[in-house]
Amino acid sequence: MGAFCVKLVRAVPALPYASLGLWLAWLAISYGSTAWLSASESDGSNIGVMYVFTTLSFATVLLLAGGLSARLGERLSDGRALALGGLASFAGCACIVALGPCYLKPWLSPEALKLVARTAAVLAGGGFAPVVLACGRMYSALVPRQAILYTALSTLVAASVYFIVVGAPQWEPVVGGPALSGIIGFCGLPLVAALCCGLSRYEPSESCEKGGNGAERVPCAFKRFCFAVFVFGLIATAVRASVVEPSPVAQTIDGMKPVMLTRIAMALAFAAMAVGFDAEKMNFGKLYSLVMASVVVLVACCPIADGPTFGPSWAISLMASLLEFLLWCVLAFVVYQKNASPLFVYGWGLGAFHLGCGIGWLVGAHGFPYLEQATGRLVLYLALAFLVLGCAVLLFSERDFDDLFKSEGAGTPTYDEMMAYSVSSRRANEEANHGRFGRAVDGVAEQCGLTPREADVLRCLAMGYDAGKVADTLSISWHTVRTHTTSIYAKLNVHSKREVIELVDMRVKALGD
Repeated sequence: MGAFCVKLVRAVPALPYASLGLWLAWLAISYGSTAWLSASESDGSNIGVMYVFTTLSFATVLLLAGGLSARLGERLSDGRALALGGLASFAGCACIVALGPCYLKPWLSPEALKLVARTAAVLAGGGFAPVVLACGRMYSALVPRQAILYTALSTLVAASVYFIVVGAPQWEPVVGGPALSGIIGFCGLPLVAALCCGLSRYEPSESCEKGGNGAERVPCAFKRFCFAVFVFGLIATAVRASVVEPSPVAQTIDGMKPVMLTRIAMALAFAAMAVGFDAEKMNFGKLYSLVMASVVVLVACCPIADGPTFGPSWAISLMASLLEFLLWCVLAFVVYQKNASPLFVYGWGLGAFHLGCGIGWLVGAHGFPYLEQATGRLVLYLALAFLVLGCAVLLFSERDFDDLFKSEGAGTPTYDEMMAYSVSSRRANEEANHGRFGRAVDGVAEQCGLTPREADVLRCLAMGYDAGKVADTLSISWHTVRTHTTSIYAKLNVHSKREVIELVDMRVKALGD
């Protein structure tokens, strides 16, 4: 079985990273389709209950993992945690389907039904957390452009799975109940996501090299960034909840489809940037400011439209999807550049965003009616718009991206240097393995006791590559290159790349004599 998995990952290297797309597809199916709902649903109240409990449980596990990253790192990264998380989420989803009016609902008291449903939602959301954290660890070991590309591809996977489930033949195992395709998608995606994520163990890369011990490598600007996305998630979700909760389910489904189509276009644009555009055109600080400014305008326009309607609310949902895309990539960049703990960075970053989303749904569904009565609709939405504006201008603005990615020494790349790295083939390195040059490098490495990875770095240094080019060629981080370079210099008793080149050249000449 292990040999088959190795061959599978080598044939499809992006397969483990598709677990992100499967999680995003599950979110869209859970909160934007009738996959687990019966035909008797009249509004989005049950969607709201599930959203709150799954999102808050998911955020709680993430925040706990971020706070206890040093202790939980190994446990949350092994196959058992992924398997247990996938099984827990599957069990929660299956229980939610079973509690429908066409199945167990008529046999349970209202109190028992409420308790079991909320417990199942907690399992469904919390069980997905180890999968997402392990996925974050994989993405944070990628070269930034590759992280953007794989995130874009995962968005395409999410949209494709969503439309497959929604557009599949709606055969109902029980008349009036959820369609079989929806049940399979809703309950099966956690298991498939855990399985795909577990394939990363068979990936022939250094994806597990990351792992600082916590907050010591993360700049202070990261805390402000987390709070800013918390506020954004709260307000964006509150506006959406105020529309979805009282509206017919059919309207919710109809509103979700154009959002998913737009996400496809967004993913294709990011994939094009990652593959072919110059680094300066991939400015995430400007994109962050654009998203914040757009939400300010949309929220401020809600009173003009006589309260939030499906148009503004789903436009805000699209902005939230874009921010979540940026958030995932930015967290990967922070781990990559600072060599920080992926559990800490993703735990606090994603945890803060989804905590805001969960609280935001409660506020929008249950608090907005009272707030509108107390303050008036115009005052309420203008206050929300100014709150988002304050986050974008005062708490964490485009300028603060400079602090978030500030270089802290010779071993740390700047944001522009990071984004300039491209994903290239290892052809040059493979060619260098042959001939006298390759034998000379192997001889020096063996004589000085270098590890296999240090020998790879030595080969690149002897070819004149700088640290950025080495990182690009070997698909490892800048910090890892600097660490290996320091060790190589010590073992070879040299002090510069020039001395390394001279040493290898002497060995080449000796082999030719």
